[in-house]
Amino acid sequence: MTWSEPGTLLAIPTGHDWDTTRMPVATGLTALAHLQADDRPDYLEPVLLDTARQVTYWLITRGTDPEHWSALGPGICLIPPGTTVNMPDPSPDRLPTPTGQPEPVRWLHWPVATSTLTPAAWLASALTDLPATPLAGTA
Repeated sequence: MTWSEPGTLLAIPTGHDWDTTRMPVATGLTALAHLQADDRPDYLEPVLLDTARQVTYWLITRGTDPEHWSALGPGICLIPPGTTVNMPDPSPDRLPTPTGQPEPVRWLHWPVATSTLTPAAWLASALTDLPATPLAGTA
């Protein structure tokens, strides 16, 4: 399993070393800004943006109840273990795509420390504090 070409995505299974939450892009970007303002940079770790699906994926510590996540807001869920998430090369020095355009799936935030995950309880608390954001296509 390698990222041999710029722009290559690998389907990585979730639920073994980390859990993954998925949420609408508006919610995910608002949560990211909220957590960045919390001034705990060692806590905020991998966040993916998937522009095709209009969602963000958060790699978090394991062990939370899936029902807990769905209760936090519309479109928020814990991805079932074994489900794959398409991930770009995690190397900070990766090359841009051949077209020079932003990748459809890209890192919004990558960990400073290897194997560090966003604490699930911290993300859940931030989502609880956020104002309601409409789902894409609704108003």
